[in-house]
Amino acid sequence: MVTIEPVLQLAAKYRGEFEQAFGGLRNRAQNIRQTVQEQVATSQQQFHSMQPQLSAKKDELIQTFTNMGPVEGVQHKRIMETFTWAGVLNVAAFIGGIIGSFLLSYILGPFFSAFPIFVATYIAAPVMVFLEIRKASANDSVLRLKMLAVAAGQGTLIGFLISERYLSTMQPILFVTPLCIGLIAQLAESKVLNNRTHIFAACLGSGLAVHLFLGFVLGQLGFSYLLLSLLYTALGYGTLQLFFKYMASDYTQPTHVYQYAFFCATIYCQALVFFLFGGPYHAVEHHVG
Repeated sequence: MVTIEPVLQLAAKYRGEFEQAFGGLRNRAQNIRQTVQEQVATSQQQFHSMQPQLSAKKDELIQTFTNMGPVEGVQHKRIMETFTWAGVLNVAAFIGGIIGSFLLSYILGPFFSAFPIFVATYIAAPVMVFLEIRKASANDSVLRLKMLAVAAGQGTLIGFLISERYLSTMQPILFVTPLCIGLIAQLAESKVLNNRTHIFAACLGSGLAVHLFLGFVLGQLGFSYLLLSLLYTALGYGTLQLFFKYMASDYTQPTHVYQYAFFCATIYCQALVFFLFGGPYHAVEHHVG
């Protein structure tokens, strides 16, 4: 006689196991949802508690960038030292870029993709340098030479990265703005004194004027050229404002962070314009052909 009792028992066993498993999953899902809700609520509370601080920081930053009052205790020599070395970093990157665009594109191009080089250039190298700058025992000349070596390496890799892209016009020379800021701040010291507006007009105006003059002479006053020229000038303005704010209390403190931060900001602006408004180089070759 055929009995189905074992079959029913096995089915009941499996059903119980499935119900237990689904019940466990349901409980876990509820626990996860509750945990997520608690985390979201905690994050919202932390955000709300930080809003006054964030608002104060925002107001402080706006006040810093809009401050046009006299510069307290300004030392034009320190401005010159800071921005001329920032210019030297840009010179190294400029030379490295020429080497990278003509040499590395042929050596590394067939073997390496652009992404790891992009990460190394725009993320890894800056993090490494800023960590080095934070070391209190860092020697001034040694640290500046390290920054110079890294900037040259970054410029070489940037040359490789942008070798396959083109702009409708040439790009402004990277080192014009910082060198003009540094040199004019010292040369015009007796004229500008501590007048912030006069310092900006002399230092930033001279840099922008040189960019425009070179662009006009070379016939390169296109959109991308003008945009980069204005961006470099804006970076100079922002860096000077931060420099005046945080160096006012003690002009003897190191200025490496301003030098390298300005350099990084220029190459970030350059990358932004190249990858937003630049086209693939092979398209030019195809069009010309």
